[in-house]
Amino acid sequence: ARFREAEIDTVVHVPRHGAPADGHAPIVAGVAERTAEARLVLQHSLEATGVLSFVAIGSAFVYRLPPGNANRLDEESELDLDPDVAPEARSWIDCDMIFHGELHNDRVRVVLLRVPTVVAEGGFVYLNPLLAGPPGVRLRRLGFDPICALVSHKDVARAVQAALHSPHPGIYNVAGPEAVPLSLLGRWTGRPSLPVPRALLAAADRAAQLLGHDGT
Repeated sequence: ARFREAEIDTVVHVPRHGAPADGHAPIVAGVAERTAEARLVLQHSLEATGVLSFVAIGSAFVYRLPPGNANRLDEESELDLDPDVAPEARSWIDCDMIFHGELHNDRVRVVLLRVPTVVAEGGFVYLNPLLAGPPGVRLRRLGFDPICALVSHKDVARAVQAALHSPHPGIYNVAGPEAVPLSLLGRWTGRPSLPVPRALLAAADRAAQLLGHDGT
C-alpha cells in the first residue's frame, strides 16, 4: 500500500553488507538475513503494479574461481555453488539467484550489478565477503591469494545511474582499472592472513564444526 501511495516506479536495492562483529550472518526463518531481505524487497516490488524498474547491487564474489587465470570472468561465468562455500559468500550467491530468476519478467525491468571490492572515502572497504567479520588474523589456503578488483563508491553510484537510465535488463559486472592481492587488502583492513596447507585448514574447519563454531 505504501508503494502505491508513494507512486514509486523504480527501486534500487542495496543489500545489507558487512557481517556483524561476531562474523556470523544473522539467520531469519532458516536463511541469512541478507537473503530474506532480498526476497522480500523483490516480492514487494513485483507486486506493486507501479514499479517498472528494479536495480540490485550484487557481489562479484559469486563466481567460481577456475584453475589458472581466474580473473577472466564475465557475466556468463559459473557461480560457485559448492556446498562448502563460506556462509557470508553463500548469502550473496543466494541473493544473486533470487534476482536472476526475474531477469525475464515481462513487466518489471530487473538489473543486477555484480560489484567487486568497494573502497570508500576514509579507506573503508566494503562488499568483500572474504574480509567480513571483526579484525584479526585469518587462515587462508596456501597458494590462495586471489587478485581482487577494486572500485570506488562513486563508481558504484555511476553504475547504478547508468542502470537506471538504460532500457535493458540483465546482469552486468562493475569493473575497475585497479586490482590488488587479497593478502594486501587484509593488511589494509587489519585482517592479515596466515597461509597454511590445505589439509591443515580442512582439519581446523572440522574441529570448529565439532565445537559448534563457524570455521570461516
